[in-house]
Amino acid sequence: MLSEAFMAKAVGNRVTEDRILSMLKDKKSRSAYLSLAEQFLDHGKPQFSWRILRECVESTTPHCLVTQALIQKTLDAGAKPDCTFPKVDSSPVKVSVVICSWNRAEMLKKCLEEVKQKLSSHEGVEILVVDNGSTDNSVQVARAAGVTQVYAAQVNAGLEIYRNAFDLCQGELIIEVDDDVIELPENFDQVFLDYFEAYPDYGFLGMNVVQDERTNGAKPGLENYTEDCREEKVIERGPVVGCCAAIRRTIFDSINRFEGVTLSMSYGEDRVLCSRVISVGLGVGIIRDAKCLHASGPYFSREFGYLERDVEKYRMSGMTELAEMYERML
Repeated sequence: MLSEAFMAKAVGNRVTEDRILSMLKDKKSRSAYLSLAEQFLDHGKPQFSWRILRECVESTTPHCLVTQALIQKTLDAGAKPDCTFPKVDSSPVKVSVVICSWNRAEMLKKCLEEVKQKLSSHEGVEILVVDNGSTDNSVQVARAAGVTQVYAAQVNAGLEIYRNAFDLCQGELIIEVDDDVIELPENFDQVFLDYFEAYPDYGFLGMNVVQDERTNGAKPGLENYTEDCREEKVIERGPVVGCCAAIRRTIFDSINRFEGVTLSMSYGEDRVLCSRVISVGLGVGIIRDAKCLHASGPYFSREFGYLERDVEKYRMSGMTELAEMYERML
């Protein structure tokens, strides 16, 4: 516990504030962040409490429900997120659907067919495929599908490929779709637009995922979510599954895109977007009643003949246990 005298002296002194934040970052303890944020909030210092919470969601996973509740309490107490959402020049492209793919040509083909079929309209929509150094015929499949643009990297860049992918998007709404999403809800693009209109205090939204004996869609447990109901719409506030997710370009630009981080399997693009959106005072969550089939996991890997591919992916990412699990299924 800090003394009241120290707290009074610290707030407003940028050097001291930065020293406190540096100390917390070194500790890497969520409980230390939350304890200190609550202490400053209780002493009528919501703005510095907000700075602490911003560092917390950047340095740790952002979806602890206690963290989310304290964020809301701090904002309600008068903290002002230090962020502006500049207007961007109107673009003829309203929606960008971007798909990153690597050596999953058959899944990519099904994904592209589904995207084109389930869009509410093709007017003002671009579909981009960003190939991550595939050695199969993924690039040819994408070109044959007649998408707006195919970008083919020469070598696999891991999840850093999302940096390139999002930079290519021209739309006012960016929708990322994984190449192993093989079923989408009708008019999925309009669903995102409708929910962003109904929930203007949210900055990053994802589709829900089918959870059955074949896959759980890589969705975290329900204990990570709370329901936010507005009229007939429901958002599960919590981690966004990046397999089918959307962010407005104004927000993406205002949170500094993916600058200053290295994207990886342990720090993926969806985690970065969640953290940064939360850190500017906006919510993130999943549209409960709009489900996609994210064909992740060993069932579909075997079904499509991608077990060897997934063993390679997990070994490249240093995820040895998962690689060995898939290898045993060969």
